[in-house]
Amino acid sequence: MARRLSKGGHQCIVFDRNRETIDALAKEGPLPAYSLKELIEKLSAPRAVWVMLPSGGPTEETVTAVSKLMEPGDAIIDGGNSYYVDDIRRAKELASKGIHYVDVGTHRVHHAARAQFRRRPTIHGKRSGSCETQATSASATSQ
Repeated sequence: MARRLSKGGHQCIVFDRNRETIDALAKEGPLPAYSLKELIEKLSAPRAVWVMLPSGGPTEETVTAVSKLMEPGDAIIDGGNSYYVDDIRRAKELASKGIHYVDVGTHRVHHAARAQFRRRPTIHGKRSGSCETQATSASATSQ
């Protein structure tokens, strides 16, 4: 995702638990962050953090950790394939702190560079419908 956004002229800041992954992406344009705290510090307010992790524990832990570093008006975007009930719960919890939560529910992200994929945006727990998006106007993961 960061590769496509960077190629499209967007400035990205990348974090991963694996330092080698961060360093490899940083060579292609994105700025590195070696901790979630550093990631938040490098972003200008209002911040938008895109979380792209497997559903369940990894997403839950990261959203919780990131939200503790964010301020009202910031946004967390879940680009993984989380269970929608979890997304609704997270959106309500974060809204009480003034933090926006958006579930884009991306499917087939590994093949998005060559094919279409579906996004299901959910803003504050309200599903806004599905839309088809061409990979050329969106992003693909580096996996």
